[in-house]
Amino acid sequence: MFKSWDDLTEEEQLLSTISDVYKDINGFRPRSIYNDMSVEQLRSALDDLYVEAEESFNAEQELRKSNDKDFKSTVKSIMEMCRCSFVDAIRYLKDAEDVDDIDYFLWDFGLTSEYTMEIKNKLKGV
Repeated sequence: MFKSWDDLTEEEQLLSTISDVYKDINGFRPRSIYNDMSVEQLRSALDDLYVEAEESFNAEQELRKSNDKDFKSTVKSIMEMCRCSFVDAIRYLKDAEDVDDIDYFLWDFGLTSEYTMEIKNKLKGV
């Protein structure tokens, strides 16, 4: 039978939240490594996971910013080499990657959301 959040014990709530945060960080849920911990230990473990999640998020954001710079440099090089517009350079790069879906194409480069939206806005109506 399904329990609502309010019907769960504090221990069950902590285990559920730990499982979710752990999965966000690692891509998979933890096995039973937290099952034998006290509520205090679970609180401490969750605090540690929140710190790790923030560090992971910040590292990913830095990587995405670096990817933005690399992508801009690649597009600029194509524009100079082909003497073409930004839109054409994106089209050439997309064709070289053999990808039709612009969303997947941009996602695959690991760009920031902001830069992805900037590119998509430049490509609108083309």
